[in-house]
Amino acid sequence: MLHSTNAVPRIGIVVVAYNAESTLRQTLDRIPVDFRSRVAEVIICDDASSDSTFEHGRDWAARSDTPATTVIRHTKNLGYGGNQKAAYALAIAHGLDIVVLLHADGQYAPESLPQIIDPFLTTNCAAVFGSRMMDKGAAKSGGMPFYKRLGNRVLTRFENGVLGTDLTEFHSGYRAYRTSVLKAIPFQANSDGFDFDTQIIAQVVHAGGTITEVSIPTYYGDEICYVNGMKYAKDVVRDVLEYRLAVQGFGTSEWVPTPDEYAFKEGDGSSHSLILQMMATMPPSKVLDLGCSAGCWRTGSGRLVTPSSVSTPSSCPGCVSARTRSSSPTSRNRWRPRSAPASTSSSPVTSSSTWLARATRSGKCVGYSAPVGS
Repeated sequence: MLHSTNAVPRIGIVVVAYNAESTLRQTLDRIPVDFRSRVAEVIICDDASSDSTFEHGRDWAARSDTPATTVIRHTKNLGYGGNQKAAYALAIAHGLDIVVLLHADGQYAPESLPQIIDPFLTTNCAAVFGSRMMDKGAAKSGGMPFYKRLGNRVLTRFENGVLGTDLTEFHSGYRAYRTSVLKAIPFQANSDGFDFDTQIIAQVVHAGGTITEVSIPTYYGDEICYVNGMKYAKDVVRDVLEYRLAVQGFGTSEWVPTPDEYAFKEGDGSSHSLILQMMATMPPSKVLDLGCSAGCWRTGSGRLVTPSSVSTPSSCPGCVSARTRSSSPTSRNRWRPRSAPASTSSSPVTSSSTWLARATRSGKCVGYSAPVGS
């Protein structure tokens, strides 16, 4: 993934904030004064805080010594990942070239912003991460608790092994991305929870992007932590395994780009045509289709159907019509296939082989075949 490094990039800083009235302005004031002229826009995203976070952000934006600043307040809490989705979408819409994620609680040093940006100016990297684990002993001296250091290292080693990466830290929230990369990956399908950060790593790597790490200081103070450590560990382990299986063709997931499907082989003597000839002599039965791309089916009239050869109706009778989603902002959408309706055809082909449908987790029908005479 190559990117132009000739033009001066438009740099944006995205500040994710939730109940951060006691830290937001102090964190923003720590943005180096000599760096502010390089910042095209600061975007402060208040995730429906119950305190005065929004007002503090608006006051900072009104000052004469600050970069152009947009302050938004969500009417409902979107979650850590959901807040990032909204912020990155806004950064893309505003024409920014590079967007840096900064936490409003001050845990990640704004003083390191120049170091975070520098690799974008000298390399074709897709993202730059600040790592607290690059320098031996730095995390400990910065106050990171032992259990967090241990968990960080164990999970990072596991994730590197599954994804084939070599990062020193998967779990830093100090990150910067090229918006051209964000446009190329389905980050809007990611979790609304804290494991958003792991999923986007897999997506960037999958897109062929390079992630560069720079050392940053570690700071642990009296900020409030909203992360459930055990749930977070479970989520990120599941995410990397889900990614690895999906890219190898085992299952699908909205946030994992699907591999290209191969075309149906229609020629005489092909494996597909031979299988269909064999099936033509068999009685109606259920068939388990393994490793056959999007699949192909024969309808009650004998017509061969593939997803690309049929139209997609606005309301496919073989697809679900309702989403099953919990009220939790970190839940995933789940779609279930509806049982096939009774056949109205006089064809000996059973209804289960006449009504055929494919549905994705986004609920969009890929194609279906209706009974003869319907």
